[in-house]
Amino acid sequence: MSTTYTIQVINKTGSSKTYFLFQAPAPSPGGQRQISSNAPSAFESVTDGGFDCPTFTFESVGHEVPRFELMEGDYPPGQGVDPPKGATQNANVAKIDFTGLTQTTAVVTENPDGEFSVAYA
Repeated sequence: MSTTYTIQVINKTGSSKTYFLFQAPAPSPGGQRQISSNAPSAFESVTDGGFDCPTFTFESVGHEVPRFELMEGDYPPGQGVDPPKGATQNANVAKIDFTGLTQTTAVVTENPDGEFSVAYA
């Protein structure tokens, strides 16, 4: 059995942005971790206003529940990217976690103040 999950990105910041979507990694020993910019998907030049709303679709197999992190930035392919310190509270990282949810779509909005909000549908 498989489930298809969809993530949509909406930019309301007033300028075009590029976002990278990473499958959330498990923390390594000592709590330090690095994520690679070999991201499953990059949302490039997302324009302001919500009219250019790219989507990413992920199909999980079995009981795997996807968790993702969405970061704003411009990273060269293959470069290691350190998440910002305190990433769980950082306004530049959106946490998308479908664990325990019946919803399979997440809409991530970067608001004018730079804060991310995530809504599940």
